[in-house]
Order: sequence, then structure tokens, then C-alpha cells
Amino acid sequence: MSDIQDRQTLKSQIFNILLGPALCGLILLLPAPDGLPPAGMRAIAGTVWVMTWWMFNTFSLAGTGLLAIAIYTLLGVAAPLELFKNFGSFTIMIILGSTLLIGAWTESRFIQRYAYWCMNRPVVKDSPIRFLILFGLSCGLLSMVVPNIPLAVLFTAIAVATGEGLGLKPGQSNLIRVMCMVAGMASCYGGVGTPMGGAPNLVTIGYVDKFAHYQVEFWQWSIIGIPAAILCLFALFFIAWLSFPSKGREKTSLPVPKAYLEEKLRDLGPVSTYEHIAVVMMLIALFFWITGPMIANASGIKFLKGVFSVQGVSFMVGVALFVIPRGIDRDSGKLIFAMDWPKAEKNIAWGVMCMLVGGLVIGDALQAGGVDKWLANLLATWLNGASGEWVWFALVLISALLSQVLNNFAVMAVFTPIAIHLGNSFGFNPVAAAISIGMVSNIGVMFPFSSTPTAVSISGAKGFATVGDYARLGFLICIAGAAIVFLCAWLLAPFAFPDIPVAG
Repeated sequence: MSDIQDRQTLKSQIFNILLGPALCGLILLLPAPDGLPPAGMRAIAGTVWVMTWWMFNTFSLAGTGLLAIAIYTLLGVAAPLELFKNFGSFTIMIILGSTLLIGAWTESRFIQRYAYWCMNRPVVKDSPIRFLILFGLSCGLLSMVVPNIPLAVLFTAIAVATGEGLGLKPGQSNLIRVMCMVAGMASCYGGVGTPMGGAPNLVTIGYVDKFAHYQVEFWQWSIIGIPAAILCLFALFFIAWLSFPSKGREKTSLPVPKAYLEEKLRDLGPVSTYEHIAVVMMLIALFFWITGPMIANASGIKFLKGVFSVQGVSFMVGVALFVIPRGIDRDSGKLIFAMDWPKAEKNIAWGVMCMLVGGLVIGDALQAGGVDKWLANLLATWLNGASGEWVWFALVLISALLSQVLNNFAVMAVFTPIAIHLGNSFGFNPVAAAISIGMVSNIGVMFPFSSTPTAVSISGAKGFATVGDYARLGFLICIAGAAIVFLCAWLLAPFAFPDIPVAG
């Protein structure tokens, strides 16, 4: 039986490998639509090839991101050196520095301490709903600056350990079921809050810089993202509580003994010097992310604009960890630093950076082929007479739904430049519209293939929550999340981007 399964697996793998280039070849045989140049057809064919391999996880996401450069080169869409320049983009620089900072949080175990500290707060008392809200908020708020995958792993493990510690079995507790789902979903929805909250956010900033020639600052994203993230989190709690109501004693009391949570926090011991350094450095980065551009402008010193930019602060504060001592090694007598190269290799998101390059390369290819302008003109013709706000909301909703079944980088690559072009055509803020596309592309949470946090949460739930549970809740919160993100972006755009003229 295993031999048959192995042969079926091999056939499926070979089919998935061949499917990408086969679809590419089929598209190349079709006549180009009116208004689309031949280079545009080649760009679309290459994009379908890359997206197919991403969708079916034919190779690693990072590997496919690198292969995108080769694919578009073979199709004659763009020169390889032009595409390879994306490795030097300011988005990659942000990833490099910020993952060093986040690595210090992980290595020092500050993330675990924060999670258990929140759940030990007196405000919880014996209320299941307050416990759920604090559990979800501690995950969601952390995800604004911490990668969502380790958070999904950590908080799902906390939920399962809580259920197993109480002797509960799958199906016996809706509170544990909801906690598992919230662990995976809150880590995505909270990530909407700041540029550091997820790779899609940084890719979006890169697209805005590329297509709108506008550099989005940390505070500009956050003035829209933080309210959107908090509202999405509370919508998640409310919808989850209604969809999976508590039963038995869970309706009125908490099934988690206080002593259990206290023991978990106590096991972490006193706060270490390493944790203090990790938190202080992140606070320094946050301070300069928010105030840096204002300091640079007020000083009048030109080079400070680069130092205090989002990417400059990320890199400078991140690499500073290599020279900050956190103690002395008892055996060698040498200083131990907050970051060394083995820890850096483990924590720098090399795979994410290669995957991000793939997303940026798709954008380059579609722009080089004129696909973005062709699609924008096509949609503008179809939507002629519609109000700008409805066009904007339609783009956000479509992007949110497609992110449930397609790779979110592919969704952003197609819809971000379209949002910018349509914003200029229909009179809504193009930068805020592009940001809203990036935000909803971050919240694909229905299926294991929708997002990695969902996948690790499902696999770690140990039956306390099923795939069907995630799909049911994920669809409802997807619709609510799209509406919340659109409203926050539409209402707050004049405050975040007052320097962008919008046609009436």
C-alpha cells in the first residue's frame, strides 16, 4: 500500500511541476487581447507559471521566488540584472534589520513571558470571554511587531496545553476550540497594524514606492493599521463567540485553574538582562520609526533622512545587537553579545526575503509588460459611472477573498498597481487604497494553504479545532475584515497622507 501511495505522490509531484510551464505555454499560444502588447502576454504567462508553483507548493515559496527571476528572463520579459536589483530594495533591508530585533525577542524568551503575563492579569478573574479577549489581544498585539508564524505556534500550543492540562478531549470545550482558531487568526489580523506585522505589509510598501513613487513611513501605515487591527481582532472575538458558543460550566466560569497559569509564568524565572535588552532595542526602533522622519526634516541635515528612514532604523538598530554585551561567559571569561552570527543565521528571515523578491519581481514583470495599466484601463471601462468608494471597496473585498485561495503575494502583485491606477482615475487616495490591498492580503485564514499561521495552527490544534472550523470562522471574519480595513483606510487616509492630492 505504501508503494502505491509513493507512486501516486511522485505522479502528483511531477504533474504539479509540469503544470506551471504547461499553462504558461498555453497562454503564449493565445492571441493577445486588444490593448495588451506581446510583452504583456509573456508577463501574464510567466506570472501564471510562478503562481501555479506557489499555489501547489511545488517547490518552497522562497525557491519559487528565486525561480521567478529565471522564468521571466527566459520569457524575455526583463533582463535578469534588472530583476535581481530587488535584493537591494529598502523592503529587504527592513526585513534584515527587523528580524534581528525579533530574533532577540525569541532567543530571550520574552515572547513567552509576555503571553503568560497577560493571561495572569486580575482583569480576567473567572470570565471566559475576558480570558479569550486577553488571550487573543496578547497574540494580536504582539503580531504587530513579531512574525506571525512563531506566535501562531506558541499560542496554539498554549491553548492545547490548557485543554490537555484540564483533562479535556477534542470536542468537549468550545473555549479551547476557539482559542486554537484565534491563535492562528489573531496572529494574522494583528499583523495588519504596522509595517513590521507581516511580509505582505513590507511588499506593499515596496509596491507603493515602485508604482506610486511614494515612500510610506511607519507612522503613516500605523495610523490606519492599528485601528484596523484592533477592530478586526474584536470582530474576530465576537464572531467566534457567536459561531462557537460556550457550553456547560464554560458559559459562566473559566476552565483554566489560576495556579496553572501562574506556574507557567513562574517557570520562566526572573526577567533576564537579555530580555531587557531585547525590549529596549525594540522600543528604540519604534521611537525612531515614528519620530525619525520628523527629526530628520527638522534638522535640515540631508543624510539623516536615510538614517532615520524605516529601513535605516531597522538596519542600524538590528545590527547594533552585535555589539551590545549581555553578560560574561563563565567558562571563557569573554563577553556575550545580544546577537551573534549563529543566532542571526537562525533568525534572519532568509526564506521570507527570497519570497519577497519573488513578489517584487512579479510586479516588475507585470509593469514591464504593461499589464497593470491594461487591467486598470479595462476595469475603469467596466466600472464607468461607479463611485470611487465602491470601486475601492470592491478591490479590497475581491483581494480579501482571493487571498483565501491564492498566494497573497500574487494577489498583491496584481491588485496593488491596479488600485493605484484606479485611485488616480476614480478620485480616491491611491496610496491608501494600495495599503488596504496589502492589509487584506495579510488575512487569508480559511484554509491551510491560505496562510502558514493557519496551517501551523491547524496542525498544532491536535483535533481541538478542525479544518472545517477554521474555514467557517475564516470566511465570516474575512468579510468583516475587508469592510473594517476599507472603512479605516477611507476615513483615515486624509490624516495619514495629507500630501497626496485626490481628484474630486
